[in-house]
Amino acid sequence: MELKDRMVAHRTSLFEDNNVVFTVYEQKATMAGAESLEPGHQAVWEECEKLCIAKLAPRLHSALKSEDFLQLVLEPGLTTRDDKFIETHIWGSLTIRSVARVRIHRKRHRPLKAAIADLKRLLKQYNMDLEIL
Repeated sequence: MELKDRMVAHRTSLFEDNNVVFTVYEQKATMAGAESLEPGHQAVWEECEKLCIAKLAPRLHSALKSEDFLQLVLEPGLTTRDDKFIETHIWGSLTIRSVARVRIHRKRHRPLKAAIADLKRLLKQYNMDLEIL
């Protein structure tokens, strides 16, 4: 899902990695102690580019294409603990009004055609299309 900035930006914060793995395993702190981590590990939405640059600077170069950027921001590991990403927290509830569009990456026969048809029907009520990739 792609969310509408105007509906979530004011209540979104970012963390440089998996918050639990970073705080508990790397910093040896409790989750309650996450508020007192040294600056540079988290950001508000309006400063998300600063967090991305701080985290990814060694891997950025002029030949980098925009389609390659996703692989820098979301890098699956062998286990969940090894995954590397920028974690986003949206505080409060989400409704369909927060959604700009929905995309599904379809692999083989999943999700089922019937499930896709149901989702298309539901989204149509909100004048929203389903994009299948």
